Amino acid sequence: MIFSIVMSTMLSLSSLGVYNTTLQPEQREQQATPETSESMPASIARVRLRQAMDHATPFETRQEMLAEIVARCDDSAYQSAAAYYLGVSFMKHAPENATSLSDAIEWLRRADSEGTDPALRARARDSIGHARYLIASTHTQQSPAIASPQDLDAKLEQMQGKLSTLIESAGAFRSAHDVDRTYRPAIENLERVRREIRTLRDQINALKNLIEQQRQAQQERQQQQQESADRLDELAEQQQQEANENQSNSSQQPEGQREQQEDQEELSDQTQREQEGLNKDSEGQSEQMQDIQDELQRARDAQERAKDALDRGDTQQAAREQQEAAEALRNAAEQLRDMAGSDGQKSDERDQEPQPGDQQEGQQQGEAENEDGDQISEIAQQLLEKERREREARNVYRRTGRPVPVERDW
Repeated sequence: MIFSIVMSTMLSLSSLGVYNTTLQPEQREQQATPETSESMPASIARVRLRQAMDHATPFETRQEMLAEIVARCDDSAYQSAAAYYLGVSFMKHAPENATSLSDAIEWLRRADSEGTDPALRARARDSIGHARYLIASTHTQQSPAIASPQDLDAKLEQMQGKLSTLIESAGAFRSAHDVDRTYRPAIENLERVRREIRTLRDQINALKNLIEQQRQAQQERQQQQQESADRLDELAEQQQQEANENQSNSSQQPEGQREQQEDQEELSDQTQREQEGLNKDSEGQSEQMQDIQDELQRARDAQERAKDALDRGDTQQAAREQQEAAEALRNAAEQLRDMAGSDGQKSDERDQEPQPGDQQEGQQQGEAENEDGDQISEIAQQLLEKERREREARNVYRRTGRPVPVERDW
């Protein structure tokens, strides 16, 4: 639709006798008048416009001819028309290049600011809206892949950048209608972009909610890890006390031995419960958690050997095994506490980072649990599917020039 509208605009400017980049307007003007500042008559400008917009004219040659008209012609109608065609040429030449589209916008702004014909000014503003829309599409093309929770903040930033550019596009379409109330395509384009803005805002809100859920889940996980570390420290202290008692009492009465066996059995059961609880919460997590599990398994193995030694009445061997179990429990507690602190530090760093496009709302993300991973996969699929539909729509948009049906909301 962009280029069909552009071509129809060119044909509609018959009063000028014409039909329908990488330098800025000021730079082009300097190149266009290297040796003379002699003005260009309107009759010459008209011929040059026809030559420049001939389909056989190379893009670079067209740029130079149009820039010369802008620089030398005193007739504002031809100046603004040449600036308009320069902007349109940049859009048509490189519709997926953000730099080229920015150059196009500069020329189109000049056509609008210096033009006196409401029809041309409306079309210049409408074309600025199209250029902004195409720039918004480049945000989608640069979209980061979503493979982990860490990618969600980058995706959110990209979506917010696209939203900001779409809002600018809608503003340009609105202003085109303001300058020429009879120019209906601008309102149709405005309605279509507004619909995309609403959809994108819904997706941004969904992504923000997911990130917030992950942040809360991480905080809960950190709290649970801290509490588990405290319990492991208590177990290690109790296990050390059992080892000290056995080491100092080489011979005990049967009643004392039974009591120690029962105490050791209880410590073993508590260690097993802690290990099972961490196993449940640590599916798919890091090597650090695996090291913690290894230490807990070492503690349990030593506790089993201590129970066997107590059954045999070998308190010295039991003390050595209990000492090893206490050491393993302390190591597990220390690593678990370090892990919780490391996750918290990463979360704090993300909390402090400003988020472009929406400075009123801070964005945080946490490391996902399995259920969060399912949500990430789901939202990633939705976003990828949306981007695929957008690419197909843009291809049809450029190839056929057929507008997409829209709902009016004005």
